[in-house]
Amino acid sequence: DNVMGAFEQRVAKEGLGLHELAVLAATLEHFVHKEAMSRLHLAYGAHSVKAEDIISMAEAEDIMDSYMVLYILGFMLKNVAEATPAEIQALRRVVPEIYPTWNGTQEFLREVKESVASRRDYLYFSDVATVIEEAGERYGTWQDKECRALKDDLMAVEDSRPGGAGRVRLADFYRLAVHQGKSQFSESISFLRQQGALDE
Repeated sequence: DNVMGAFEQRVAKEGLGLHELAVLAATLEHFVHKEAMSRLHLAYGAHSVKAEDIISMAEAEDIMDSYMVLYILGFMLKNVAEATPAEIQALRRVVPEIYPTWNGTQEFLREVKESVASRRDYLYFSDVATVIEEAGERYGTWQDKECRALKDDLMAVEDSRPGGAGRVRLADFYRLAVHQGKSQFSESISFLRQQGALDE
């Protein structure tokens, strides 16, 4: 918070030069890395494994899945930074129902693991951390495909009445979930309102 406050003051007064921008980027990268490693330690703990332990490829995949569950569904926890092993395991049980592309996410993680740590029988924490960081680098590009598919689904049911451009009727939105099995379109009205997605 102190670091961000200092940057905000500097931006408000003079703006950022190239050097300050580079420092800001490095600072943000440090915070992202620190948060990722904290989440990875929690994932290890969810499987009763210590960071010092050498793990098998199968154990690494389970730990990486737990990491991704925290990354994707961590918002469902009261405090993701203090997630308990039981909370993480509970999220793992429900993730296939809540996050329709979970199987694809797992495949994505396996592909990253194979490209970063292939031909290994065991991994150290630093190896798993490298896979996680590489997955973080590639995730935006991979997830963009999912976002485009969601956009296409919504555009297909866009309200064609006058004044309806850019809008989807709630009935059509929920029809995607109920009749087409696209559960990502099942958020409650109160959630959609909270997100500012309802045009009331």
